[in-house]
Amino acid sequence: ISIYQTDHNTKWFEVANNLMAEILNHFQDPNMGFFDTPNDHEELINRPKRIQDNPIPSGNSLAALALLQLAAYTGEGSLRDYAEKMIGSVIGDAIEYPQDYAKWLCAADFALNPAFEVGILGIDASQTSELIDALWDSFRPNLVAAISEFPPPLNAPALLKERPLLNDSPTAYVCQNLVCNYPVNDAETLTAQLSSPTE
Repeated sequence: ISIYQTDHNTKWFEVANNLMAEILNHFQDPNMGFFDTPNDHEELINRPKRIQDNPIPSGNSLAALALLQLAAYTGEGSLRDYAEKMIGSVIGDAIEYPQDYAKWLCAADFALNPAFEVGILGIDASQTSELIDALWDSFRPNLVAAISEFPPPLNAPALLKERPLLNDSPTAYVCQNLVCNYPVNDAETLTAQLSSPTE
């Protein structure tokens, strides 16, 4: 997802979706969350399942955040629902021992504070660079961005679908929970929209 937001090539979005499908199909624990080994791995006495974050986040906390991000891109409520259940299963421990659940707390923050879903169309023009610069000029952890030439390719995220250009110029759409502000063409207005919830 991070590579896609940087490179804007939809192949990375497809890779992210395919990896999540693999996780759901081969690592899912029927009780909640994910094992650290796939179901087609050699048989083990006990399949490991790390929950707590250490200096390296656990696979489960990373998966919860990725589920939330993909749900923001696609509008797939089932992904968000599962992530929220995962977070709910550990939030008590995370509040008591926050140092051991840092990435979980990032995921909880993403779930509790509606993420900005930003689509930018028209990547070839210099004006588009201004919109992209405005998008990343501040630390915005609860944000997913899809950037594409117009029209977007067929395999682009739902966030970019059926979004016309405004004034035939590079255009940004700022949404939360798939409810969008008016499209904008300039960096100043984009920054203003990113500073307040959508109406």
